[in-house]
Amino acid sequence: MLPILLILTACNNSDVKTVEPHPDSTSTPVVIDEVDTVLTNESFKFFTNPEKQSSMGSYKMVSTWKEDSMIISEFNTTNKFLDTYRELLRFSPDSLYYIDMGSYNVEVDTDASGKKIYQDLGPDTEISLVSMTDNKKRRLLFLGPGSLVEDAGWMDNETLLIAGKQLRPDGNSGYNVIWKYHLPTHTFFMYEQQ
Repeated sequence: MLPILLILTACNNSDVKTVEPHPDSTSTPVVIDEVDTVLTNESFKFFTNPEKQSSMGSYKMVSTWKEDSMIISEFNTTNKFLDTYRELLRFSPDSLYYIDMGSYNVEVDTDASGKKIYQDLGPDTEISLVSMTDNKKRRLLFLGPGSLVEDAGWMDNETLLIAGKQLRPDGNSGYNVIWKYHLPTHTFFMYEQQ
């Protein structure tokens, strides 16, 4: 049995290619995923939080993985849901998907002036990707008390970014992280600020 080769290379497009073996070989074709693994200063413009937009620093990719076991559930996006959680949702440029940054564990109240107040109900956070076309909700990340999500945005219709912080093992200090997810290949890239 031949191992499958997965090569992630920095490029400007996101294509899946099949490489045929040499005619004299008994090998089977190899699938190569080409995914843009670069996180540049240009990436930060996609965040809606001005603080995240200006936090351009030196980020280094520390991990990558393919997610093949996402929790997927039926989810009907209602107008009431949109009205309640709009500030926590980030729509893709084509509006076919949105990132749900916080409806999982958040209570929404309204103050005297009518402004929404979002209050966390516990230490955990779920970040989900919701498809408007098939009404499916896919859990992208589930984070415990050592992690915090600050913002999310879209680089294009297929690539999203999630910005946050994680505590160091000592529990006293944190560091900035960016999770990048590529929809067609189900690939995550994790970057840490250096």
